[in-house]
Amino acid sequence: MVTEPLLTRIQAAMVARLETGLGKAVRNCDYYAGEIDDLDNAVKAFPAAYVAFGGMADSDTRRLGKPDWKENGSFVVVVGDRLVRRSQGLRVGAGKVTGDVGVNRLVWAVRRLLGGQTLDLPIGRLLPGKVKTLASGKFAAEHWCVMSVEFKTGWNEEALPDGSWPAPEGPEHPDALFPIFGGKTETPLPWLSGFNVGLVQPGKDAPSITFETDVN
Repeated sequence: MVTEPLLTRIQAAMVARLETGLGKAVRNCDYYAGEIDDLDNAVKAFPAAYVAFGGMADSDTRRLGKPDWKENGSFVVVVGDRLVRRSQGLRVGAGKVTGDVGVNRLVWAVRRLLGGQTLDLPIGRLLPGKVKTLASGKFAAEHWCVMSVEFKTGWNEEALPDGSWPAPEGPEHPDALFPIFGGKTETPLPWLSGFNVGLVQPGKDAPSITFETDVN
């Protein structure tokens, strides 16, 4: 199975951690798939949390002369809740008895669970960013509110050598994506199996001492 791009793995890890950490505080925890565009149905699933990829800023080239750079990406957690009671309860919840969590608590819980985490991935710690109210209103007899919680992180990317093509080293290599869809690839370079070293004294053509080493 092809290893998914890091963007996908970050998003999946965020969903998994929120699903485990929030427990019964939400009815649904998943990838964001435009749920807020259909509020009539989205409100019925509240309280909920959805994770979306927010985009990438300019790459940061840090090692001159080498084809790699640091990527800076953002991810957004969209949380929503509804409440039949007073509007303040929508923000702060109405306690354990009713089971109403409130959007403010959801925002805090999301930042608490994700802030500073690397999710066992080769990325920088998730840095909490902006929190915004996306929408609020009343549906039937229920008040609802949707907020977004932003996180930023960075990771290193390595480019292909100039003029070369992807060279997957096995079915799980990320570059194995290309042959699946008929894209052009190259045969990967062989692994180092050994090397020879010779010491040549000044004025002589042949080495006076040689070493042969196999790499297991």
